[in-house]
This record gives sequence, C-alpha cells and structure tokens, in this order.
Amino acid sequence: MIEVEERRRQNVTQESQREQVRQAIFQRRANEELETWQQEVRSQAFVDIRL
Repeated sequence: MIEVEERRRQNVTQESQREQVRQAIFQRRANEELETWQQEVRSQAFVDIRL
C-alpha cells in the first residue's frame, strides 16, 4: 500500500510563467542599458596622467 504524505505544488500557471518571462526580459534589458551607459561614461571620461 502506498500513502501520499506530502504534495509539492509549483505555481506553473500560464500567468506565473508570463510573469517570469517578463522579469527575465526586464533584467536583460536593464543589464544592456547599464552596459551602454557605462561605455558612454568611459568614452567621455578624461584622464590626464602626469609623471
């Protein structure tokens, strides 16, 4: 005889999957924008090294 002691439920509804995809896309875009901004700041930086 088999007895179920515990059930695990994952929230895998279509809406939760959509939200996970939205979050992943947002994070990717945010990282790309940050990288672009950093490159712009570096290109505009002026460093004068005097020895």
